[in-house]
Amino acid sequence: PEWQQNLLVPHQPFRAERHIFKVSLGKVWRRIAITGEATLANLSELILDSVDFDHDHLDQFTYKTFNGRTVEVCHPDVMRGSLTTEDVQIGRLPLAPGSTLEYLFDFGDCWRFQVQLETVEAPAPEPPPKGFGKMKGKMKGKKKQPRSRQPLGEVIEVHGAAPDQYPDYDDDW
Repeated sequence: PEWQQNLLVPHQPFRAERHIFKVSLGKVWRRIAITGEATLANLSELILDSVDFDHDHLDQFTYKTFNGRTVEVCHPDVMRGSLTTEDVQIGRLPLAPGSTLEYLFDFGDCWRFQVQLETVEAPAPEPPPKGFGKMKGKMKGKKKQPRSRQPLGEVIEVHGAAPDQYPDYDDDW
């Protein structure tokens, strides 16, 4: 009947392509490109590096699934929850362009970054090897050279000066 299977949870396939995020901390923002194979831990490193913060505190990402459930993914040293930032790949996140995550760094000082997915780039077609088709049967015995490993992500745009992670409050006394 018509009423069967009409409440299916949307399924999103794994997306290995580059994800472009706009990461904001107040008026300061960074645009970060990261492969879908990277983890939230890798994204955390890029965010912290982009604002020149030390990697000396715990962190957590929070996002909503397609059915509205809130998910918290914590640093591996946090005992609560089952998912860690090292477990969750960017390409498995239930995000569409425009969707946001919250990135909380340092549970004491509570640095809250808004992380918005701007786009997922279309996969670039790989060009055929030079001479492909001309060398039928001539490649026997030759080993394929491994491709150089590409970085998992990079900061591609910077807007505004990053705040001091540890402001000097001595001047106020």
